[in-house]
Amino acid sequence: MDNILNFRDVGKAIQEICRMNGEKTENIMKSGILFRGAKPDDASDHDIKRLLAHDIRTIIDLRSGYENTKSDLLASTFPLQEVNSIDSEEKPFRKTIKLNLNGRTYEKLVLSYATRTITL
Repeated sequence: MDNILNFRDVGKAIQEICRMNGEKTENIMKSGILFRGAKPDDASDHDIKRLLAHDIRTIIDLRSGYENTKSDLLASTFPLQEVNSIDSEEKPFRKTIKLNLNGRTYEKLVLSYATRTITL
């Protein structure tokens, strides 16, 4: 990937770790199912083509609101779908789902630290 940092196949990485430890891999996650990467909103045209080549259909964005600045390119390829409407009849072929696991209180705390000026 050009701009999606640390992009990798999670299943393949887990299998490699198991092999290095001498463990069996047949009951481990298959490769090509789950990928991870940082800052997908920085995706280039080439990155989007590679995501599509991997047949990625859903991006699950775990970042909190202040971290998320989705680019037009990514938004047009993987439109945002609200978590409440996941079970709706009109399911887009490709989508983005935002899940904030931190909660609003944590987000406010992080923002307060990020905006503080430190005087020595």
